[in-house]
Amino acid sequence: MSQKVAVSVVFVAAMFMSIMDVTIVNVALPTIGRDFSVTPTAVDSISIGFLVSLAVFIPASGWLGDRFGGKRVLLIAITVFTIASALCGQAHSLPELVAFRVLQGAGGGMLAPVGMAMLYRAFPPEERIRASAILTVPTTFAPALGPVLGGLLVTEASWRWVFYVNVPIGAAALVFGAVFLRQAAESRPGRFDLLGFLLSGSGLGLLMYGVSEGPDLGWGRPPCWPASPPGPCCWWSWCSWSCATPSRSWRCACSATGCSGRPTWS
Repeated sequence: MSQKVAVSVVFVAAMFMSIMDVTIVNVALPTIGRDFSVTPTAVDSISIGFLVSLAVFIPASGWLGDRFGGKRVLLIAITVFTIASALCGQAHSLPELVAFRVLQGAGGGMLAPVGMAMLYRAFPPEERIRASAILTVPTTFAPALGPVLGGLLVTEASWRWVFYVNVPIGAAALVFGAVFLRQAAESRPGRFDLLGFLLSGSGLGLLMYGVSEGPDLGWGRPPCWPASPPGPCCWWSWCSWSCATPSRSWRCACSATGCSGRPTWS
C-alpha cells in the first residue's frame, strides 16, 4: 500500500480520536461530578489534567520521532492513548480518573506532531497542499460529532462509554499502522535538550493550568496567580536559551528587539 494512503489513514484516525475526546468528555463532566459526588470546580480537573499533560509532552515529541522513528513513536502514542482511555472508563474515583487523563494526554501530545511530520514526509513538496486538506477531516467532523455522540452515550449508556468509544478506533488505527506503515530511516537528532524541554513543557503547562482555572477560581487567588506568571517566564527563558545556544534542536530567530519566538530546526 502507498505510504501516502497508509500515513493518511492512521493520522486521520488518531487525530479524529484525540480531537473528539476533548468535546465528548466535556459533555459528560456534569454526570461524572454527580457520580463521584464532587463539585463542578473539582470535576474540571479531568479536562485540565488532560490539557496540561498534552502541553507538556508536545515539545518532546519531535525529538522522539526523529530519534526512534515516526512509525514506532506514533504507534506507541496511539497505544498509550487507547489504553489510557480504557483505564479512564474503569476509574472508580476522581483522582484515578485525573491520573488516567494525564496518561491519556501524554499519548495525545505525541500524536499530532509526529503524525504531521510523517504526513509531510510521505507527500512531496508539490503535493503538501493536498496533504494539508486531509487535516480538515478530523478537525471538522470530530468537534461536531463529539457533543452529539457524548450526549447520546451519557443518556443511553454511561459516562464511561465516552472513554470506551476511543478503544475500537485506537485499536483499528494501531493494527492498520503496524501492518502498512513503513519505518523510515532514523535521523540523527542530536542530544536531547533536557533544559529546553523542562522550560518549554513547564511553561506551557503552567500557563495552560492558569488560563483553565482562572475563570472559575479567580485570577488573583491561589493556585492561579502562583501558576500563571511563571508560565510566560519559563517560555521566555526557553526562547533565550535556544537563541544563545545555536546547537540546540530548536533555535529562535532573533531580532533587534529580542526573540521573535519563531522556531527553526537545526
